[in-house]
Amino acid sequence: MDEKHRSILEGLPNKSPRSRLEPYQELIIELRRRGQTYREIERILLDQCQFRVSRGAINNFVRGYLQKEKKSPKCPRRSVISTERVKKTNLANPEDVTSDEVYRRIVELKQRPVGTQTIPKVFHYDPDEPLHLIPEKTRK
Repeated sequence: MDEKHRSILEGLPNKSPRSRLEPYQELIIELRRRGQTYREIERILLDQCQFRVSRGAINNFVRGYLQKEKKSPKCPRRSVISTERVKKTNLANPEDVTSDEVYRRIVELKQRPVGTQTIPKVFHYDPDEPLHLIPEKTRK
C-alpha cells in the first residue's frame, strides 16, 4: 500500500459501534441460542442491565448479526467434517472417515453421469386445433 494511503488510514479514528446493543451482543446471541424469545430478552435487558430497548430493535440486531455470520466464510471448502454430521450419513465407521475421503466421495458423485429419462408425450399441441391426448400405443 502507498505510504500516503497508509498515513491517511492511520490518522483516522476507529468508528464506534453503530448499534446501542453492541455491548450486549454476546448476551443477546447466547440468550437466543438458549431459546429465549425477544420479549424475554427485552425483559432481561431491562431488569438486569437497566437498558430499555424494543423487541423490534432486538430482532433487527439479531438479524443483522446473522447476516454478517452468513457472509463471513467460517470454514473453507475442504474443512474437517464434524463427526456428528458424518454419523448422520449412516457410514459403516464414521470415526475412520477423514475430510479428504468425504471430499473425494463428493467429487466422484458430481462426476457421475446424470441419468436422463424421456417422458413420453401425453398431449399434442397445435394452436389451430383443440388439445387432445395422444393414444398410448403411439406415444414415443
